Amino acid sequence: MPEGHPVAVLTDAVRRQWWLVAVVTVAALAAAYLATRDARTTHTGTAQVAIAAAITARPGVVKPDDLVSEITGDGEEYRSIVASETGIPAEDLSSDMNAYTTGDPQAWLFVTYRADDEAEAERGAAAMARGVVTRGRELSTGEIDKARALMELTQRMVEEVERTEFLANQMRTQSEADLAKSQALYSLRLSLLNYTSAYQSVLDAYSWDGDVSVTSRPASKTLRDALAGAGFLGVMLGVALAAVRELMGRRGAAAAAR
Repeated sequence: MPEGHPVAVLTDAVRRQWWLVAVVTVAALAAAYLATRDARTTHTGTAQVAIAAAITARPGVVKPDDLVSEITGDGEEYRSIVASETGIPAEDLSSDMNAYTTGDPQAWLFVTYRADDEAEAERGAAAMARGVVTRGRELSTGEIDKARALMELTQRMVEEVERTEFLANQMRTQSEADLAKSQALYSLRLSLLNYTSAYQSVLDAYSWDGDVSVTSRPASKTLRDALAGAGFLGVMLGVALAAVRELMGRRGAAAAAR
């Protein structure tokens, strides 16, 4: 292998300056240990909120990405909902909460809450899921109000027709009048059923079934993972520094030889 080949340079660098690789690696391991030696077992509660994609695609209904931005960003209204349920100050919540969506179109919005206590992690994730449903409705108020108005108007029309007595006249017999009333009520009740369903669909654009799963991460695993990552990075950085020193040494020797 030619002397200047990159592999030859690296091999010579590690062989001649193994001590540098060792020092950098040990330093990285020590830093990782000091940073994680006081790590505690953490618990993460996860709740899965269903997204009605056909509903959230409508204008006037809040989009999943907007809710995720509220959760992971500076959504004061959202944090206040979670804070009121968990008893944790709103300003202390941001680092413990996360959210993301899955599916195309987006079908699920996952919220996670991290805590040192398992019960707190479960309670926090439940509060977050309820917060998603609540904020989803608050931010879709216009669409919800329109759907409710149609439903309530149709309900009043049904009640009005039920109170109205359809009488016989020169154009129809009483039997025909009764049939006309029945037909009018049937049409209105069918419309009422459709408007009620539409109203409920908008309300349930984001829905949660009440389930929360909790996973735990032992402190020992956090420490092991940190040491493994630091060891790898330390070796890579040490080899890179050794290679730089090797190249600089060779160039210096070559310059002196001239």
